[in-house]
Amino acid sequence: RELLADLAAHIAPEMEAHIRETVSFPSTMVDRITPAPTSETKGKAAAMLGCRDEAAVECESFRQWVIEDAFPLGCPRWEAGGAIFTGDVRPYETMKLRMLNGAHSMLAYAGFLAGHSFVREVMADAELSALVTRHLTAAAATLAPLQGMDYDAYAESLAARFANPHIAHETGQIAMDGSEKLPQRIFAPAVEARSAGESAEAFAFAVAAWMRYLLERRDDGSRYTLNDPRAETLRAAVSGARAAEDITARLLSLSWLFPPALAADATWAAAVSRRLAAMLESGMGAAIAQEAREFNRARRKCAS
Repeated sequence: RELLADLAAHIAPEMEAHIRETVSFPSTMVDRITPAPTSETKGKAAAMLGCRDEAAVECESFRQWVIEDAFPLGCPRWEAGGAIFTGDVRPYETMKLRMLNGAHSMLAYAGFLAGHSFVREVMADAELSALVTRHLTAAAATLAPLQGMDYDAYAESLAARFANPHIAHETGQIAMDGSEKLPQRIFAPAVEARSAGESAEAFAFAVAAWMRYLLERRDDGSRYTLNDPRAETLRAAVSGARAAEDITARLLSLSWLFPPALAADATWAAAVSRRLAAMLESGMGAAIAQEAREFNRARRKCAS
């Protein structure tokens, strides 16, 4: 709306008011896992099509298209193809951001540092897979009921989609741009979980894994480059810091990144710092194993 109205103001001023007042711009949300294309992707497409397609992408069979029902003059019957029309797209977007994208971010940082190149490898790791399940459950607990959506069933479908052996979705790709992704995916549900007195352990682990990732070195000392629009600022924040408590405090003090409710929450800071310390002192693999053991003990206790 703003782009077209601004364009009209420059080249057809008489149209600006018409666009702002009478033209509908329905909001939409799309959910489909599409790894970044590679040369192999283009090779497969060429073999199937008989010609080269520079725009070829790979994707899963699952698809979800949610559309705001705001069409004054009607629209095609896209629901016949599975589209969902709704008065408000935001609850669907929040569900996707917190469950799919939030779990994706957690497993990307932890998985990358544990030596897993692809999401499917993470899901084949029993301990990390258990933590994905925990994250999905924790994220779902922060969501308001949504008509027609079963969050438990959605979580099960996400786990199956992540495990898809035919999708080569790189953990390094998902780990990009964390400073832009984590506020919606991890921080927002963490704030709600803490304010509601619910467990925020899953979110604390995800944040600790991200903080560990910011150090740009694996447990074996090999290096990688942080791909984030705020990379220099984040590097400066952790420069010279060695102890988990110091790293946590420095990053939580970034007011442009962390919401005040988390920055001022000593219990939250301690939960993140404890997990980061395990990652730094014992290595990511051992930290994942420890976290999974604690989760499984808690799950057995609840079951009994």
